[in-house]
Amino acid sequence: MTLRFRRTLAQLLVVALLLQLVLFGFLAGAPGALVGVVLGYLLGRLLPDLWALLFAAPSGVRITSVRYGRGRVLFSGTVRGVPVQLAWLPTPEFLVTWVLVPARALRSRLWLSSVGLWVVQPALGVWLVSASPGLVRGIGAALLVQAVGWMVASPATPVASFWAVVLLPFRPSAVTGPLWHPDLLRAELLLCRGRVREARQALDVLPADAGASLTALGVLLAEGRYAEAEEEAREVLRTGDACCHGVAYSGLARAAVAAGDAGELSREQVRARVDFALEALQAGSERALLRIVPQVADAALLSHRPEVAARYARRWAEAGPSPFWRADSYCSLASALGELGRRDQARAALAKARRLYPELARIRHVERNLEAAQERSRSEPALR
Repeated sequence: MTLRFRRTLAQLLVVALLLQLVLFGFLAGAPGALVGVVLGYLLGRLLPDLWALLFAAPSGVRITSVRYGRGRVLFSGTVRGVPVQLAWLPTPEFLVTWVLVPARALRSRLWLSSVGLWVVQPALGVWLVSASPGLVRGIGAALLVQAVGWMVASPATPVASFWAVVLLPFRPSAVTGPLWHPDLLRAELLLCRGRVREARQALDVLPADAGASLTALGVLLAEGRYAEAEEEAREVLRTGDACCHGVAYSGLARAAVAAGDAGELSREQVRARVDFALEALQAGSERALLRIVPQVADAALLSHRPEVAARYARRWAEAGPSPFWRADSYCSLASALGELGRRDQARAALAKARRLYPELARIRHVERNLEAAQERSRSEPALR
């Protein structure tokens, strides 16, 4: 049974149980019970993320980014050195990325943290259900049902999961493989914050076995070393875990597009590399691909569809998951607007990219291409 199927099954189970609670008398006659069920369901979705954020450091976990909401980004900055991004459309959960770092008794810390979560949520639910009927009882009932759903569809992760409670004591390998070197973590956080030179300095002092491939790929792309970035992406595809392949294919496409902007590859070479990377992702339709990687916009531009490219790039530029992705998408937007002859708008897009990620090398290449196109347009009337 796949994790996706188990999650779908758990969601159906939660919905069915909630309907039974509301429709068959457990909450009957209690004013505000239905509102309480909805609030409890939302709280149950948020509680594991909030728990992971609250107890990350004592558990040996380091948060690398926090994102809340969907759509246009309202705030992008750092809180205690961690990139934080807030979007305008609320969602029922946070998107938290984390890594494990070496620590004493790491497995015990992770297990205790997960046990704490799966004791607190059911206990809170029981206490609220035993309280006075109405809104409070609805919240408690939903928390209990949500806890059952998470037990059925718990992700196989050592952080704040029922999987960790049951299996972590018997699987030492769960926390030995993916441990991050402290300098690698520092390089990743610096890269996310746009401090590329400092990220490079942190990478340069890493030992050879620190597993820096994806972070190194990001630094190479930001620095403008596109041939090396392509090699790094191919190395990840050859030797890395399957979970890293999506990022590697995206990096492969991104390196090709930026190399084309820099004049290192012809348009035909860029298109061949981008098509190869997008086809390897096997997402199906163009719209399905757009939800995964922003290079669909570059593929549209390479196919001589600048209007479509501008629309796709704008979507990622306004709602991408990090300043790096958003700045790169603003570069793609500027290229598409340049082909449409909207050079003022293209320069405005580049200005936004520079504010988001001033050390991104691609900004200079696209800016130079826009200036060259403007010079050509000025010289053409004189030649005629």
